[in-house]
Amino acid sequence: MIKYRSGLKYQLAEDYICQLATIRPDTFIKSDYIELDKQGFLLIRKGYAWDGCSGPTKDTLSNMRAGLVHDALYQLMRERLLDSRYRKEADLELASNFKDAGYMIYKNALMRRFVDLRSKVFYDAVRAAAGFAVDPKNRKVIHTAP
Repeated sequence: MIKYRSGLKYQLAEDYICQLATIRPDTFIKSDYIELDKQGFLLIRKGYAWDGCSGPTKDTLSNMRAGLVHDALYQLMRERLLDSRYRKEADLELASNFKDAGYMIYKNALMRRFVDLRSKVFYDAVRAAAGFAVDPKNRKVIHTAP
């Protein structure tokens, strides 16, 4: 028998670490693939799997990192390792990471205005429609196959 989860599209090939802008948990948090310290350093370990940006959007170079960090933070909330009061900050991290990556890709002013607008749309969408995703009952189901 094997145990697996479905619905995931990407798997991290190397560890990824970043410092979050505002999330500072009271204690060190550690799960199988994610660590978050009290100073806001987030480590997502090689092998972590995520589903990319959800909803009516395509995964692009400018939103891959944003989706990775956001999915990891929401997973910590679903697992009740990170308090769900940080949901708004996680959503702000999504918008900030999207904007940072977009600015790295697009250098002209017109495209940067588009990146600003799109990051606001992403933020507004997750604020309005993604609250369910931090609920522990929405964890990925473990399936079994012979």
